[in-house]
Amino acid sequence: MQNNCGGIGMKFEDRIQLKLSDLTEELFEKIVAYGFCAPSGMGGPGCVIMIAEDGRSYQFYGPELNNLNYHREWASLFPVLNQCDARQWKLAENVSCTKLLVRNYIYELFMENLPTPEKMIYYRWEDSCIKATLLLHVRTEDEIEKINWRYELRTPLFEKDDLVEFYFDNGKKKTKCKGVIAETDIYRIHGKIETTEYDILAEDYENYRKKCLYKHIDENHIKATPGKLLIVSGFSGVGKGTVIQQLLTEYPEKYVVSVSATTRKPRKGEVDGKSYYFKKREEFEDLINKNEFLEFAEYAGEYYGTLKKDVYKNYFKGKNVIIEIDSQGARQIREKQKIQSVFLIPPSFEELLHRLKNRGTESKESIHRRLKQALDEIEHIEEYGVLLVNDSVEGTAFVIDALFHPVLKNASGMNERELKIAREIREGIIKYLSDEEDE
Repeated sequence: MQNNCGGIGMKFEDRIQLKLSDLTEELFEKIVAYGFCAPSGMGGPGCVIMIAEDGRSYQFYGPELNNLNYHREWASLFPVLNQCDARQWKLAENVSCTKLLVRNYIYELFMENLPTPEKMIYYRWEDSCIKATLLLHVRTEDEIEKINWRYELRTPLFEKDDLVEFYFDNGKKKTKCKGVIAETDIYRIHGKIETTEYDILAEDYENYRKKCLYKHIDENHIKATPGKLLIVSGFSGVGKGTVIQQLLTEYPEKYVVSVSATTRKPRKGEVDGKSYYFKKREEFEDLINKNEFLEFAEYAGEYYGTLKKDVYKNYFKGKNVIIEIDSQGARQIREKQKIQSVFLIPPSFEELLHRLKNRGTESKESIHRRLKQALDEIEHIEEYGVLLVNDSVEGTAFVIDALFHPVLKNASGMNERELKIAREIREGIIKYLSDEEDE
């Protein structure tokens, strides 16, 4: 077990490591598939992986690959790989590999045993290829059953981006840490799963520029924390605040709402640190330059944003953090990390208009502006994981709470009923604004 701060180097101990001089025509005649794997986004130069007809897995990973274009220029290092005859090979798609070629006679069997894209993170394409190679030579049902058992898919306990607590043992003492799952490695001996290990990215959330990667942490040394993040979006007047308050009232120990930062002036009754973090414009822009925001935007000349520090201080205490933002902010956060998201809509356009007018704080111009904003939001509804009709505060809060259950944490779905209501609201807004302009 080792602790690496900085870049990640790829290393797969279950492959036979090759030198450049090993890449001969004699070896290549035995190869049934080979793939170029792109450099790791965190520093690794990448590798070339080859599967032989006897099921052995080979890897070339050497200094010659450094500073090269991993696709075009790598091929120049391996002239033997350029002998690929299109009549003998097919290009495989939907694999976790930059470019993968498979021999024709094994291609269909390989594709049949390829896992779904969701499971590709746990199950490398070469495992499918080895399994297909072995199945080519079987003679009995018993042999097929044994091969299927040896290469069965195993879903790890933890997924990429899960927040976890873990123990790091450096041989002298155990250190308790918190971090986010970065990678999963499943190690096999003769095909049978031997152990599952994880690379965990631990961050100092007081200083987001410091990161430390703990590699090869055994599954038995990790436990999940209850902390989860959830984006809640919806039209003005849909009742987001009321639903969120219902969650806070029913489960005060379980949920917390992130507090946004803004450059606008405080209104009567607003408290710094509770309503908003009120910042001067220069201070806000300094935080932008330091990458301190999960998301930010400018509206009507004022900045608004979600501070990383505010979110993660509660997240790492095991709290479920609700981030109430619009679709633009939600998109920014999704680009940075995996996160569950919910979009709330009212039961009808008439109900939306009724709620806006009944606020008693909205002028005619303000209502028009909010309806136009709702039109823009509707165009991004399908970017969300879940679409909910808020026709009951208690019912909507109950469904959102259920999304934090481990079984439903990756739930997504928009049934035709919700989508139909969203389309009807869109049509209602367009007609209302058009009629108002004609008056």
